[in-house]
Amino acid sequence: INDDNDEKIPNVIHFLNYNPNLQTPRYICSIESALSHNPDHEIYVYTPAPQNFSDEISAWRMSYPETFKKVHIQEINYDKFFENTPLQIWYEEKKHLKSWWVEQNLGNALRLAVIWKFGGTYLDLDIISVNSLKTISNGKKEPLKRFIAREETEQLNNAALRFPKNDPFVWVLMENFVEKWDGWTWANNGPFCVSRTYKAKCYESLSSKEKSEPLNKYCIDLMILNTKRFYPIHFRETKKMTEEYTNNCELLSNITNESFGVHWWHKGFEKDEKKKINKSKNSLLGKLFEIQCPNVVETFGWEKLNFE
Repeated sequence: INDDNDEKIPNVIHFLNYNPNLQTPRYICSIESALSHNPDHEIYVYTPAPQNFSDEISAWRMSYPETFKKVHIQEINYDKFFENTPLQIWYEEKKHLKSWWVEQNLGNALRLAVIWKFGGTYLDLDIISVNSLKTISNGKKEPLKRFIAREETEQLNNAALRFPKNDPFVWVLMENFVEKWDGWTWANNGPFCVSRTYKAKCYESLSSKEKSEPLNKYCIDLMILNTKRFYPIHFRETKKMTEEYTNNCELLSNITNESFGVHWWHKGFEKDEKKKINKSKNSLLGKLFEIQCPNVVETFGWEKLNFE
């Protein structure tokens, strides 16, 4: 394991579409917004059916040709990605099949393997970028360091991760994933894995008041971003996404000024849709789409994006 945490993090953003087809064109907003705010980054999208994905985004690609060359669509080969990692035997023994959410948990594992082998930033496809992956320090922009982001005070999430290649903390994440594997408990192998690994290997608490020395030196410069950076809207509050944005002007302003991205909780939003909550283009989420991925909106239109 490489203990050199000063290694430069590559300008790469990884996305994972673990279904053979694109579930919703809303996901393309994540790609466009990431490109828009990080023009110096390459984008990699991993999918089991690259040709399907290419076909499904072809209309958007034609509307966005100047930067699409930065989008690389890669076929998922789990044997290849998990090779020489703690995940290899777990996968070869088909333990992943003992789960109610096989593809979801393969995705939880794959993001760790990809970040371990290549380094860079991983983002879920339901994260809309609203600012670049830079932070202001002493009046100048500097790249973010290694980070995990809080979903809430005592809970981390694995929807946004940033590490250099061969980072030791990512290695212990994979070890914990295998050691504590449970395919029957939701989030056990995702957010819960990140949280319990941090508490076991870095600090016993996620409290911001924690001042003691970390348990391992690879935790020293590991940034734990506050909730507003990627999760400004809690998954229990997805209704805010579908409310008129004019009723949430302060929230929208805070997101614009303080967030790197907005996790819009695709599954929660879909549940809200079934309740027929207002989800028009004038909703908070609709406004984010209009601002952050105008080419997606123009290409597919509000109807195909499932906004009323």
